[in-house]
Amino acid sequence: MPPLANSPKAWKSWWDRLYKLSTARDISTIELKNFINDPPVELELPKIAAADMTSTDVKRSFGLSEVQGYETWQIPRSLIRIRPDFETWLNMPSKPAEASSGCKIDALLFRICEDLTTNGLLDGPKVTCAHHFEISLEWGPITYHNKQYKCVGTADYGIFFGEQDHMACHLIALDAEQNHEGQLLAYMAMVRAKRKAHGEPDSTVWGVRTDGQWFWFSRLNNEGKWSIVDYRVHRDGWRDIVNVMAYMVLQGHRNAASALR
Repeated sequence: MPPLANSPKAWKSWWDRLYKLSTARDISTIELKNFINDPPVELELPKIAAADMTSTDVKRSFGLSEVQGYETWQIPRSLIRIRPDFETWLNMPSKPAEASSGCKIDALLFRICEDLTTNGLLDGPKVTCAHHFEISLEWGPITYHNKQYKCVGTADYGIFFGEQDHMACHLIALDAEQNHEGQLLAYMAMVRAKRKAHGEPDSTVWGVRTDGQWFWFSRLNNEGKWSIVDYRVHRDGWRDIVNVMAYMVLQGHRNAASALR
């Protein structure tokens, strides 16, 4: 059965009809029973894949805007050190059976969370960090090309913070080429919309998109403003890339922890 409608107008109309049926002189129990078993439901929206949307599409559909110029979060901070053996492994070409960059994203996120914890930077109120694979996302309705749709997609990786019974996604990672900018932004926009709907005081979402050599880092803040910066392994080095990602994880943790205070 489709989910029940979330429209007060639809429910008012349904209750009015139910009242008339139940107070009629020649009440029909069969008709009344059938009506009760048929409450208003959400209309099934056509789906639009996040991968099919450009960043311009996403900004229009979700009411976002892009920040011009640099922001302070885009500058790497010395939060963790990268060991020489790990850097050597990162520089090794991927095996044919492995995704070009997926295994490196996995290793980077795991090592960053581990090192931040070891350094005591994830201390404070109890906040669980969960590293998830293949996160299914959906949100609607959104307006896309003047029609109503439900945006859907599956992100490659995500980091969740929060209590065990109420965790929220704070970082999305995507193993993709440069032309998938809109796809990652759509994932981030869906996460932000869902967290705002749940009443979170700060729904900022972080994003990482990489092809193994280029890393595009994004932030979608609580006001719906999107900023992006790119780093390249051969130009900037793994240390800066790792520390920008570490800052994202750290900010996600602080965001979740502040909601518990």
